[in-house]
Amino acid sequence: AVVEMSHHDRLETTVATTNAAAAPPDKLAASTTFRRERTPSLDLRVFVKDVHDVHGRKRPLQVRPWSSVKDLKDQLSRHLHVPASSQSIYFGPLLSSARELPNHRTLQDAGIYRNGETLLLEIKGR
Repeated sequence: AVVEMSHHDRLETTVATTNAAAAPPDKLAASTTFRRERTPSLDLRVFVKDVHDVHGRKRPLQVRPWSSVKDLKDQLSRHLHVPASSQSIYFGPLLSSARELPNHRTLQDAGIYRNGETLLLEIKGR
């Protein structure tokens, strides 16, 4: 039987089937072996840079490729305590040439599908 423990690790349990029904619980536990395996992660690690941050810091975020821009803004809202409606997200080489990403687009549709991509955040009213 395979039991999911997290996105990164999988716990595989092998139980001996001979006399499993007749074996007392303590004997069954003794015949159970555990092995930890590494499975590929579905998460993307992206960086979000506030365009008005004088230090140029980038915040790492774990997101799914099929997450929408609105999902990303909601995650930023929880971390920065800034409402999603006050956030503009851009993706591109320069803020002037990049377009604001609409809330309904997925990150993958916007071309964000590799780890390490940097998104630009502009907070309105700052």
